[in-house]
Amino acid sequence: MALILGSNPFREQVAEVSVKQYEAELKSGNIAEVWIEQDTVVARLRESKAFPDHGNRTFPKIRATVPEGYMKDPSGFDRLTNGITDPSKIHNSGPSFWQA
Repeated sequence: MALILGSNPFREQVAEVSVKQYEAELKSGNIAEVWIEQDTVVARLRESKAFPDHGNRTFPKIRATVPEGYMKDPSGFDRLTNGITDPSKIHNSGPSFWQA
């Protein structure tokens, strides 16, 4: 009997980046899809990118830990998703700080 599991963005190999690096990728339009789970944001990049902090290995996804300040800021969610025009590409897996 075979068990087929769906893709889980939190289990795949991703580059750990700062929120500033995440925001730079978002601003440049390189974020294709985003998953937000509590204080973690994972994003699929439109174009894979090499990261010097990871030995210049190329990654198709990045992950950042969201600082507490974003959790207290009502516009924090917008700062993490601004520029993603297709709502089906934004996955907010609750409970999160914006759903309280």
